[in-house]
Amino acid sequence: MDVTILIPTLNRSFFVDKLLTYYEKFNFLGKIIIIDSSSQEELNINKSRIEKSKLNITHLPLISDEFYAMAKGIEFIRTEYAIHSGDDDYFSVSGIKKLINYLDKNKNFISAGGKSITVSYDSNSKIIKGSAFYNLPIKNQVEPLDRLKSIKRFEQLPVYVIYRSSIIKKIYHNLHTNQEFSINYRRNFNEYLWRLLPPILGKGKLFNKIFFLVRFQTDQKYIRKELSEIRDDGFNKIYKKSLKNLKALSSVENRGNKIYENSKKIFKSFVAGQLQSNCFIRLQKKLYLIKFICIYLMNRIGNKGKKIHNYYTDKKSSYYEEELDFILNLLVKKK
Repeated sequence: MDVTILIPTLNRSFFVDKLLTYYEKFNFLGKIIIIDSSSQEELNINKSRIEKSKLNITHLPLISDEFYAMAKGIEFIRTEYAIHSGDDDYFSVSGIKKLINYLDKNKNFISAGGKSITVSYDSNSKIIKGSAFYNLPIKNQVEPLDRLKSIKRFEQLPVYVIYRSSIIKKIYHNLHTNQEFSINYRRNFNEYLWRLLPPILGKGKLFNKIFFLVRFQTDQKYIRKELSEIRDDGFNKIYKKSLKNLKALSSVENRGNKIYENSKKIFKSFVAGQLQSNCFIRLQKKLYLIKFICIYLMNRIGNKGKKIHNYYTDKKSSYYEEELDFILNLLVKKK
């Protein structure tokens, strides 16, 4: 299988073990690169686990943040296709084969993906508590201007799909991966760029099938600092560099100024939205929390994901019943 899965990890050997167990079970024949920024103790655990595996794994110890780690890991890709994965994200092995088969036959597409399941998970009780389904925002319009105009401000990022390796390398070349800027700046600005770069580079194929399961830990406290909270002297520098990258890529890929002008307009709207008053941002967060609670209550499930299982195994939606059963059992297994 001519594909590489890149997996950055930080002190989560427990999840690395589960992920490798899954890919071993379903005989994943591609390559895996684990970029490991863990402590020495966790690094040794991962190393021992990888040495026992029959999978084709490259283990890269690298003390860094996620963006620099991914940029370094991408340098080791030698396959036609590549996938960006978290250490608790599961791609259907059967689905990967189908997506690769499509891209092999359709050279004018840069990526392919499908529906995703987000599973809410309590790491203390090891219980799957809820789920939600969504389409990844893969843009399939022929013209780049049409792809850009279809971008919505709050849609999911088009990260977890299969890309041609040449494309994902271009994406990371234009993200802020070095440590010139603070991690909070890079998290914000790279998110904006991730929405814009794939539509500039080409069109993708979205299938009405489920290929991807992501675990959302309900008891995990992650605080993202908004631009209005961190703005300092470095803001103008990363802002200008982001626009410079967009302009250079637009010129090379499309040979026209309209693409850059439109991508710049969208980029500025993203930044402006994050520079609103703290009061407005707090209101937005409350509304998002209310929305999430509503979705959670509407999608509440039991019996280790019975509702997910029914949807996932619907012949109109997917073909991967055995894979899903295995993943759900892995998530609730304590050891």
